[in-house]
Amino acid sequence: MAALLAIVLLATRPVELGDTRVYANDIVARLGKSPLGPENSIWEPGHLFWRPLGWVLESLAGPILSRLTDWTPFMQVSFLLMAVSVLCALTTVVLWHAMVLRLTGSKGIAFLVCLAMACSDGFLLRVDSGSAYVPALMLLTFGLCCLSAGRTLTGALFYALSALTWLPFILAGPAMLMVAALPSWNWKAPLREAVMKIDRRAAVRFVVGSAAIVLLMYGFALYAMGATSAGEAAKWFSRASHGYAPNIKVVRIASGLPRSFLFLGKDAILYKRYLRHDPYAPVTLWQIAGASFWKVAAFYLSAACLLYELVRRPRSARMLMLVGLGAVPTILFAITLFETGSPERYLPALLFIVLATAWALRDFPGSGRATQYVVAGFLVCVILTNVYAFAAPRVEAENSESMARVADLRSRLTPGSIVMISTDQDDLDETVNRLAFDRINRPAPMWMYYIVNTGNVQVLTWRQNLAARTLQVWRNGGEVWVSKRVWSSRPMRSWNWAEGDDPRVSWKELPQFFSTLDTDAESGGTDGFRRLARDQQNLAALTPLASGAQPLP
Repeated sequence: MAALLAIVLLATRPVELGDTRVYANDIVARLGKSPLGPENSIWEPGHLFWRPLGWVLESLAGPILSRLTDWTPFMQVSFLLMAVSVLCALTTVVLWHAMVLRLTGSKGIAFLVCLAMACSDGFLLRVDSGSAYVPALMLLTFGLCCLSAGRTLTGALFYALSALTWLPFILAGPAMLMVAALPSWNWKAPLREAVMKIDRRAAVRFVVGSAAIVLLMYGFALYAMGATSAGEAAKWFSRASHGYAPNIKVVRIASGLPRSFLFLGKDAILYKRYLRHDPYAPVTLWQIAGASFWKVAAFYLSAACLLYELVRRPRSARMLMLVGLGAVPTILFAITLFETGSPERYLPALLFIVLATAWALRDFPGSGRATQYVVAGFLVCVILTNVYAFAAPRVEAENSESMARVADLRSRLTPGSIVMISTDQDDLDETVNRLAFDRINRPAPMWMYYIVNTGNVQVLTWRQNLAARTLQVWRNGGEVWVSKRVWSSRPMRSWNWAEGDDPRVSWKELPQFFSTLDTDAESGGTDGFRRLARDQQNLAALTPLASGAQPLP
């Protein structure tokens, strides 16, 4: 399985690297310095262990990579984080295969389920991104293996480490507690019989052990940050939210759940345009049906069939409870507290979905039930569609289109400069992000600033935040280049703007604001960039605004 996944990774390219550049930049800022002290860039509550791990690896391997490559420290750290993520992905798939084989006794089912889940969008999207998600999933999988073997404290350790790598993995706790209390692999035993054999001492050891590790490490992080009061600790913990405050969460999760398995690209924007009656880019039901609607429908049909397979037989009650305890807390957390549209949000539940899917197919194709054929067909669909979506030629063609916009601008950027784009839905952002080792990110990364960050509390003060960032860049000797798109009276359909997606902001506000600012240079053609002039008029307009900026916690 590991070799097959390696082949898939060689044939594909990352569609995006997520927050890899943020992690790498924070780590580089702390190189050669102590990991202790206030305003420390490597301690972040949502990914407590990830930046410190990168800091240690770069401190050890940086001199070697400097002799072997011409990479900048930023590139070195990005490479190390990506390498760790890939190794963790290969390990995870091997563990999945062993668990499914033991659970079902079928090599065919183990092969199909594990390959499909490894090719799921939420997993494949983050394998080589340098993010903490897949390493956290590997640690959780190790923990489940240990708990199933009756090694309670070791399982608690790995579970705690997964939560310390990415905090939402703590939501897998109820499912892990169930396995700690009922560690036997005899999943065919009736639930009533299994409940009679609950190991209460093991359950207590798991809860106490994992809680102690998590609390101890967060306590150390607070000490490392120099936090001396409850208020400082609360402010530090609030950083984990990153200011997310999306609206229409139920609508977002309706496409977010299928996106965890099937690559939908930017098609979610079509749904937003349709539901919000976007006046700039009207969408019909026919257009939605012709896009990725069939993928969404296939997901929910498969999910219904999987649930039916788990409910139809009493001997599946234990597995049904496991997947419920593993998935429901994650979904509720996404709806109530966090962003629901990102596929990695549901990775804490993926391990339990792997086991439940394998269990539902354990007698396939001998039984020949239609519901099993639907589930198996969906798994094949996941493999084929996602490998195509991530295929190297396809991604590289998209890169070429976006790179043409900034080909001239890159050579004109001075140190400390920033490029402003309308939103994070601009294709340029993904392209620059995933080309971590390309000349576009030399000698320093090209930083993108989202003028309007929809679904985030920052959208309420986007003018003030832009003013503060512009003045900061100017003070540091840099320049501010802004996409010409924001001077347009209406957005083009290809710009991926959905009017009404966030009712707190409208497109017309952008040209109204930027028409009041002076520019003194431009780069590229009609879809290029303009440089904000550092003159008295702009300073007079931006300085009062900057006082009302609301930085991210």
